[in-house]
Amino acid sequence: MPEKCREIFLLSRDGQLSNQQIADLLGISIKTVEAQKTIALKRIRMKKSQFTLISV
Repeated sequence: MPEKCREIFLLSRDGQLSNQQIADLLGISIKTVEAQKTIALKRIRMKKSQFTLISV
């Protein structure tokens, strides 16, 4: 996962920051935060489904 995408996702999940707080902290728009979180979740879901298929 790209570094910025990972950073945003971790700030959201582990840091429990809102999209607005993340945007302010990183100096980016809220839309960028939302887009990066969406990308992160898609990648996580894809990896999870690949892992599930392999382990079955």
